Amino acid sequence: MNSPNDDQGQREEPKTLTLGYGTKDDLWPSTLHAGAQSFLKVADAAVTQLGEPTDGDGLTILFLLAQSIELSLKTYLRACSLTEEQLIALDHRLTAALDAAEKERFPKRSATDRKLLGLLDLSYGTGLLRYRRASEMTMPILRPVRELAGEWLVLTAIGKIESPSIPEAYEGPSLAEMRKGAEGTDLRQFAMRWLEEQRASRAESKPAPKTCAVCDAGGSFPDQPTAAPDNPQLFDVALLSQAIQCAAAADAYTIASKGEDWFVQYLLFGTGVECALKAFGVLHGATEKQHLRVWGHNLVRALAYAEEHHIPLELTSEQRAAIGLLNTWHVSKATTFPLVKGYAIPRPQVIRGVLDQLIRAVFVSIWGPDRYAYDRPRTLGMSIAVETFTD
Repeated sequence: MNSPNDDQGQREEPKTLTLGYGTKDDLWPSTLHAGAQSFLKVADAAVTQLGEPTDGDGLTILFLLAQSIELSLKTYLRACSLTEEQLIALDHRLTAALDAAEKERFPKRSATDRKLLGLLDLSYGTGLLRYRRASEMTMPILRPVRELAGEWLVLTAIGKIESPSIPEAYEGPSLAEMRKGAEGTDLRQFAMRWLEEQRASRAESKPAPKTCAVCDAGGSFPDQPTAAPDNPQLFDVALLSQAIQCAAAADAYTIASKGEDWFVQYLLFGTGVECALKAFGVLHGATEKQHLRVWGHNLVRALAYAEEHHIPLELTSEQRAAIGLLNTWHVSKATTFPLVKGYAIPRPQVIRGVLDQLIRAVFVSIWGPDRYAYDRPRTLGMSIAVETFTD
């Protein structure tokens, strides 16, 4: 990784980076970079296990890739002595993080790279990938985003690492093709032109891949959706679908890696539990402003509301303790930005079982047990796909 003080033509006061185990210095560049690697591994495992992503799966994979890019940039910034408070102030805005990095002599990026981050900011930076709405989202092409994440992972590494290979399931033009083809135009025009070329070169029986174009993901949900009283674009079924996709991605990663990077796996567990509980809340009248936003990432608060409204779910004392333990790290975002400290975490079998039961409870509450029985064996994430989670 380039040092901010390696310019021999200028002399500046050296910046001091203090790393320790206290509340002010336990965010290390190495742990941030490990997080960036883990999110990339989870995205690769998910795209490989799930096959060609559907719109929903594609959004989950895009979220994981964007998270990897954010952590790579914040690795560099932390190594340049930016404090945890300064990193938090950047929020999830990738272009703002890149601007800050370039002020610290991060290699200048191409205009196309910036356009790609700008597109991600419209969905990832605004939180729409974390909490889905029934609204159009302009999304970038998955493969160039994956290549950019891998490129920056290597660029910000502390020491030398090999660039991780890219699974074939990421269809689309390469980042190099996009940088060249999108020069002087916008990414949408390039993507549509590339897509038309692919359609012309393929046999009529084999359509061009869905994940190859910058596209608008509209609201396409199953029947009987219920919207939050104060937001007609926030549906219970969208939140439940996201919970199911988180479960599927966690299973895919565990199959591929045996869960070696626990905190990303637990981020998926926590997000799945949160989305399922909020889906039930919306179904029973919870508003976005007075309920969902007040709960934030607090799983215990969301569970209390669900139980007040008679969610068909019976939890054991072990399961309640597991939710409480997961809640500690989910609320503090330790599963997103890992710190150098000790962690006590619930057993994965227990918390994955909780997520499975929650998905069933909310699904049945919306559509009934017959549809659940029909959809469960046909939908990844609606059943537990990993043997170690069922021991």
